[in-house]
Amino acid sequence: MNHTLAGFFAALSLMLPLGSVQAASEFTPDQLRSLNNDHTRIVRQAQRVCSVGPFTGVVRRAQNKGCITGEVERHVRSAENTNMLTFHQTLPLRYRYSSQRSFGQVERHFH
Repeated sequence: MNHTLAGFFAALSLMLPLGSVQAASEFTPDQLRSLNNDHTRIVRQAQRVCSVGPFTGVVRRAQNKGCITGEVERHVRSAENTNMLTFHQTLPLRYRYSSQRSFGQVERHFH
């Protein structure tokens, strides 16, 4: 079930209109840095949630991509922050679910 939900959220995120790209270029450097820090925090939280089993506390595979994708999508959409949603949708997929990205990589994409 978790894999089905994660797949659904991943497909949904790819199908949403990309009209937010134009608005994303209007972020100031400070806004961009803040959004990147908050988004990276969301990804790291998803990685922690997905690395531990629900009831047993047993550590699962460190990189459960479907779970991480679903958790990040759920959190970004439930935050009701349009800037965060725009930032998230504008990030390239290679950075969207990675907590290892640098701010320089993100900044180059937005400007």
